[in-house]
Amino acid sequence: MNKIEKLMYTLSFLTITSGVMFGLVIIYWMVFPYRVIEWNSDYFPIVTKTATQGGSITFIADYCKYRDMSATISRSFINDIIYTTPESTTQRQTGCHVVNIVVPIPQELPPGNYYIQTVYKYDVNPIRSITLIHNTDQFTVVEAGGKP
Repeated sequence: MNKIEKLMYTLSFLTITSGVMFGLVIIYWMVFPYRVIEWNSDYFPIVTKTATQGGSITFIADYCKYRDMSATISRSFINDIIYTTPESTTQRQTGCHVVNIVVPIPQELPPGNYYIQTVYKYDVNPIRSITLIHNTDQFTVVEAGGKP
């Protein structure tokens, strides 16, 4: 075997090995069961069951977070209509925590009974994101003047 054949054999071996390794990394990224966050209740309890338009509502999040990564959050106020608020980014601490989360009530949100659906999106690797959905308990929005 001359030097050129030996070089071609080595390059072929390295190319095939690199391709197999890359394929294994992609498969691992696609199927690994990432455990990012878990909630310790079925829904987020509301602190005060009544809120005014333009005010705020507070709910309690009881969670255990296992990975140090930020989430893109979108929240929707849901009853007969779905009112979606702009996305935001949050970075919660790892570990188990109980926190109060204050959400502003849009001024233009019609009075009525609502719950908030929060969608958390975690980009766990370059090809995969995990989306988790968690809801609050129901609450009532009243007009800013106090009328239901």
